[in-house]
Amino acid sequence: MAQDTVVVLAAGIVGVSAALWLRRAGARVVLIDRDAPGQGASRGNAGVLAACAMVPVTQPGLMREAPGMVPRRDSPLFLRWPHLPRLAPWLVRYLSHAGDAETRRIAAALAPFVTDSVEQHAALASGTAAERWLEPCDYAFSYRDRAAFEADGYGWARRAAHGFEPVLHEGAAVRDVEPALGPGTGLLARVPGHGFVRDPGPMSPISPPPSKPRAER
Repeated sequence: MAQDTVVVLAAGIVGVSAALWLRRAGARVVLIDRDAPGQGASRGNAGVLAACAMVPVTQPGLMREAPGMVPRRDSPLFLRWPHLPRLAPWLVRYLSHAGDAETRRIAAALAPFVTDSVEQHAALASGTAAERWLEPCDYAFSYRDRAAFEADGYGWARRAAHGFEPVLHEGAAVRDVEPALGPGTGLLARVPGHGFVRDPGPMSPISPPPSKPRAER
């Protein structure tokens, strides 16, 4: 019986992951990309394995906060006014998801993709040179004070629903955990069980080894 052949288009983290699991399942795999594996957006990212990142930006309260963000260049939702007519239909659809029911739906849909990201990366890299690029760590959120943390309670409730409870550090204890933080951070919410990739480029388990310079004759 002929062995199955699977063609995987694009060799970013998703394509490489699919190709590796298919190979481990016994399939013959052809991976197609114009670049080497692990390039593009899969290389140019922070490399954070954010297992608790299932809470969308569109959550209750966004409609109230959004108008104040729009005029500020340093805000998450800065808008150049001449683009408003073209963006308006998209913005209306986007903000329509900023309710409790939609937030819960989106968080529940995202959770299976992110909550086991550390374990999945470890399993993917097992037995390959990529193992050395993985580092376990905590995931931390900094706040001005407890009031600011409590104002973010809706998001924490959604994370808690998926098994992520923060460990809180306040006052001087913040600097004990993270000395780089200044006095403007009065509370640190630390979530164990996360990780990061020290360099997303070489992390790609099937990336070719770097070529050695040839000796000049």
